[in-house]
Amino acid sequence: MTIIGYALFFVVSSLFVGTALWLSMKMLKVEGTFPAMLIIAAVMTLVGFIPWGGKILSLITLYFMLHKWTTADFWPDAVLMTVCAGMIEFAVIFTLGLLLLKLGM
Repeated sequence: MTIIGYALFFVVSSLFVGTALWLSMKMLKVEGTFPAMLIIAAVMTLVGFIPWGGKILSLITLYFMLHKWTTADFWPDAVLMTVCAGMIEFAVIFTLGLLLLKLGM
């Protein structure tokens, strides 16, 4: 992948994950801000680019930053926020996939 591809992935992933985290934060009534969720998502995405162990480090970073920048405790708030955000992301991607399939793309 080229530098432009990585940059585009970084921006889209950060916005998508940050929005999903913010929505899950609101659903679980955890105190925090949208810019904080975007920063958490951006840092998590950057750490995820590390080739060996980046995904695990990005999850550790996510939980640490959620605990520091919101009122979320590790259990149950941060874990449930992550699960909720994953479900939101899955629902959006699944819906987009169905729409593209319906359009014949």
